Amino acid sequence: MSGPHGLRLRRCVRLDFGDEPLSGTQAPGGEGDRAAARTLYHRDLLRPHGLETGLDTAALKTPGPSYGEMGRTLLEAAVSPDEPVDLLVLAYAVPDLEPGRATATYLSHLCPGRPMAFAISDQGTAAAFTGLKLIGEYARSGDTRRAVLLILEQPTLPYDPGVPVTLPAAAAGVALVLEAPESHVRADADADMDTDVDAAELTLRLTSVSVEPGVAEPEPPRASDGTSVLLGAGFTPDETRPYTGVWWQLLGLLSTRDDVLLADFEPVSQSVCLAEFRART
Repeated sequence: MSGPHGLRLRRCVRLDFGDEPLSGTQAPGGEGDRAAARTLYHRDLLRPHGLETGLDTAALKTPGPSYGEMGRTLLEAAVSPDEPVDLLVLAYAVPDLEPGRATATYLSHLCPGRPMAFAISDQGTAAAFTGLKLIGEYARSGDTRRAVLLILEQPTLPYDPGVPVTLPAAAAGVALVLEAPESHVRADADADMDTDVDAAELTLRLTSVSVEPGVAEPEPPRASDGTSVLLGAGFTPDETRPYTGVWWQLLGLLSTRDDVLLADFEPVSQSVCLAEFRART
């Protein structure tokens, strides 16, 4: 397992978005224009693959938020304007409802510092772990002092992707803010947040991340003294939050002084994914 170069998990924010559009994001002509634009783009996207006739146009009329809208709200809660970010990584499994937008680029434009940004997909539950691993590698260069990992999921998939997909019950997202040890930490992280936002400051050091493929029947890791183990949907099926669930649980451990091991299993690639955070270093 590779060590992520002393990064500390400074802040965690989680949000349930429900199935309504976020304020200020409605299409100029209302939800009718929004649904029409989604339908047109999906038809063009699916036509070369012969999947156009299987498009569920009714599903595209859902008013639920896109990843751009969800990411914007999480960034506003997780990072203040005086905290420039060097790297932004977006991790998701279910495709965005607005596939015509380069979401990572859009979020970089909104994020303090206008960071380099990219997205990780097509990895199922492993995407967020890969994101953490890549953030650690960028931190080794010394140029990444603050990074944000956004883990998003939404429940609408209007076509058959040809591979097994578990859809969450509702749109949800988690933001992790990671910093080099000497970076400035905002003391009033919760002061300007809505009451519906779950957030907290942390002092956990990210010590290792691994994504190990080719494990057919994995055994979930067991807790040891002083370590709390959080199991994702691959080990404990979670139909509510299959992709954000293990990260969602992280916020619930902030009152403890335990080390934390996050573990998940990605069945398509048969990958065991682990991320270890130490509290006492």
